[in-house]
Amino acid sequence: YEKELKELCTEKSKLKGQIRALQEQSDQLKIDVQSATQKKDYAEKESRAALVKKEEYEKEAKTVKKALESHRIELDGLAKKQDAASKATLGESQPPTKKQKIGKQVKVGTIAKSMKVAELKEEAVARGIDVKELTRINKDSLLEMLVVGSPCIIKTDAWDEVVSLRKTFAEERQRAEQLERKRQEEIYRKKEQKWREQEKKRQEQREKDRAEEISKQGEFHSLSVPKKVHGCKLAFTKDLLFHGTPRSYNTQCTECGSRFNIEYTCEGCDYDICNECFKQKTMTASEKKADAKRKAAEEKERQKAAAERRRLQEEEDEKHRKKWDPKTHFAENIISPSDKNEDPDGNKSKGFTVWCSDGYGNDGWHSYEGSPTKEFDTTYATKKEANERARYLFQWKNPWGLGAEEFENHAYEVDKSTKEGMLTYVVTPDDSTTWSVGVVPDAAFAYLDNATRSRHY
Repeated sequence: YEKELKELCTEKSKLKGQIRALQEQSDQLKIDVQSATQKKDYAEKESRAALVKKEEYEKEAKTVKKALESHRIELDGLAKKQDAASKATLGESQPPTKKQKIGKQVKVGTIAKSMKVAELKEEAVARGIDVKELTRINKDSLLEMLVVGSPCIIKTDAWDEVVSLRKTFAEERQRAEQLERKRQEEIYRKKEQKWREQEKKRQEQREKDRAEEISKQGEFHSLSVPKKVHGCKLAFTKDLLFHGTPRSYNTQCTECGSRFNIEYTCEGCDYDICNECFKQKTMTASEKKADAKRKAAEEKERQKAAAERRRLQEEEDEKHRKKWDPKTHFAENIISPSDKNEDPDGNKSKGFTVWCSDGYGNDGWHSYEGSPTKEFDTTYATKKEANERARYLFQWKNPWGLGAEEFENHAYEVDKSTKEGMLTYVVTPDDSTTWSVGVVPDAAFAYLDNATRSRHY
């Protein structure tokens, strides 16, 4: 009963640790929810501030438009006055003998050929012409567009005032942007500072909770071990918690770095040791010698097994190579025909001709001008040699450049037929040409449809 009571107490302690861990997680979730709510409120506040700023900019834009309209009216009045003055000057027979001062002097100018291209473009923009239309226009075209002698807007006092207003508005906008940027930076700095303070408090609380956890688990450190292993009493790692979760989930062997089979722990020194390292440290000299001998034998056996696997793999590779090596299946004169074999008259029309063709059939999709040309390949004295050459040519020398194994593994539907002991192979892969290889008597080759004595390469 005492033993069962002790086990129940141990279980109770573990459950309490897990409850504390769950409580910490719950507290952390509450903090995260609170933080999310604060972020949401901040975003809504920023959105409202942006709307207010937008309204201010719209009001400012309306003010600028009104000012520009006023200046435009003033410019039109000045242009009319100048036209009237020009007409009055033309109507006089003699120029006045004395200049008369009439109130404030107004700066007025006209479009002249002596103006620079940059000035003419500026005048065009002032008159409302789209700047994109002025990108590749020359000076003569600009003068024709603006009309030489017409009033020049950019040379009036009103235009100087417009430029001054634009500059003022731009400076005010820049100052407003700088103030807004500083305000945002200050908000971010305060937010960052607040987060750092919260993180510091959380870390301090975490360290405090860990210290309490270590203190409560001190009773489990009751295992005396040789000093060559560790100088303190150890506890079973499976009995300990680390921030509310099993320590075995969050540790590794201090000696070898392994994360598996961690057996003993000293929380005060943050020391963990796996079962294998513990055995190594507690072995006697004779036991170490026996263990080294055992490991050497295991290593030897492992190397032997690896060598056997390599040998079997090499045998399998060699078997596979020979299976698809044409020299395993065909004689040398089949793979490399002689000059006599490559001559259509090499057997004086008494042998057997190997022919081939590669082209599209009448599939209703590709252009079709009749059956593909049947080209001469070789001639052999016997049917057996000709059939072997036909098989080699069809599979090993296919027009798609596929290896013999790849050609066979593509599972093409090959139409193989025999007539009087002479083979014919035909295959038509999807969306491809028809590849045909066949054997006929030398005398019959000339009568095949679209046959040619030109050799296939």
